[in-house]
Amino acid sequence: MRGWSFENVKQFVREEVGFAIVPRIVVRQELADGTLVQIPLPELDMPRPTRMIFRDKRYVSDAARALIEIVSRYDWEMPAQARRALPTPTPRMAVVPVARSRG
Repeated sequence: MRGWSFENVKQFVREEVGFAIVPRIVVRQELADGTLVQIPLPELDMPRPTRMIFRDKRYVSDAARALIEIVSRYDWEMPAQARRALPTPTPRMAVVPVARSRG
């Protein structure tokens, strides 16, 4: 195997080279198939810094503006453990029109 990829990491784990900490979505199928198992580590809190960039001087769609507002209001300083203790809100959906470019 050459290079680094999640597929390589999963193969190393299958070959018992070690274990890996990866995003759950990367191993969703393997967890469902039972070829890999998840080991819960509740005391391991690994924040993942995320940045949002957008054009503030040019056109931003209504949907993008709504997402910017949601992300801006989010309490990023709340520890993950405290966030997990909060009740899960009922999922909501918003339907917005799709802007089509003319040209």
